[in-house]
Amino acid sequence: MQTFLSKHKLEQKKKAYCSSDLYGMFFDRLGLGHQEFRDALEELVTELCHDSYVTVFHASCNTRKCPEVTVFLEDAIMGKIRQIPTMEFMRDWLAQYYVYVSAWKLLKCLGTTGKHILLDGFRGPISRAWNELTINNKVELVNLGDECNAYVSTADLVAKYVNEALGSSKITQENIEQIGLKSKQYHVHYCFQTDLSNIVPLYEGAHAKTGRQVKFANFWIKPSVYVVKEGSEVIREDNEWLRQTQFYNAVCDLAFDIDGCVKFYDKGEDRAFTSGDKFIYYGPKGKNKAWEIEQIADGLGIKVDIIDSKSLLK
Repeated sequence: MQTFLSKHKLEQKKKAYCSSDLYGMFFDRLGLGHQEFRDALEELVTELCHDSYVTVFHASCNTRKCPEVTVFLEDAIMGKIRQIPTMEFMRDWLAQYYVYVSAWKLLKCLGTTGKHILLDGFRGPISRAWNELTINNKVELVNLGDECNAYVSTADLVAKYVNEALGSSKITQENIEQIGLKSKQYHVHYCFQTDLSNIVPLYEGAHAKTGRQVKFANFWIKPSVYVVKEGSEVIREDNEWLRQTQFYNAVCDLAFDIDGCVKFYDKGEDRAFTSGDKFIYYGPKGKNKAWEIEQIADGLGIKVDIIDSKSLLK
């Protein structure tokens, strides 16, 4: 990444970048067109894929032949049949958690288990695929992994390039091989109709539209780097605003260095602290919250690190 950005006269502000970040840098800072960005991305991804295997998954369906999908299969066993339009399922449901469906399908195709799987953070329901994936393998979620983890960042860049290079062409083995990446080997797998009973949500959820959700906190990669937000009424400080700052870049680099992930702290779901977790604050309210977290963790025999933004930036 360092060599790539330097060649294109772009300042490297963090160690790992997602594809949308690079896209913005090429358009906003260099004023380059779409073709130039695609060419540059091909150059980067080709280097990254040199000693890798690339597997591409795709889902499609003829909605005239399959207009509806049955969801919440465990409830259906009790006679509570719930069906939704296929396109709604694919667009609004499956797209949220397709990352883990792809991992499940990969291991099914390889006929293997006992693997260590890193997945970019997602929101989504429990399915038979999720249960099978997590029972037979070690699964860790790298929240915001495309910005703080070398492997997840690489996967994101490869996916972006494949999508750009294919354009309107069909996702086939032949077309993938023709886009020119110098990887060890390509594989293309279809993942939808024959897998439906495994990838639809199993249980209706009390709150989430798509069903009972995966308990994400149980799968965050550890240690985690938590950003304790200020909650100030003086300044707009939502996640998107923070992500434009050098502070956020420093948080991502810290996670990169310790093989962790970045999480905006949420007291409703972030309760599984472990020794080595980092809590970063950047204001007086955040400082008080972080101190309280430290005291609670200490009472449980858990040693967490509290870091203020100025120390982190130094």
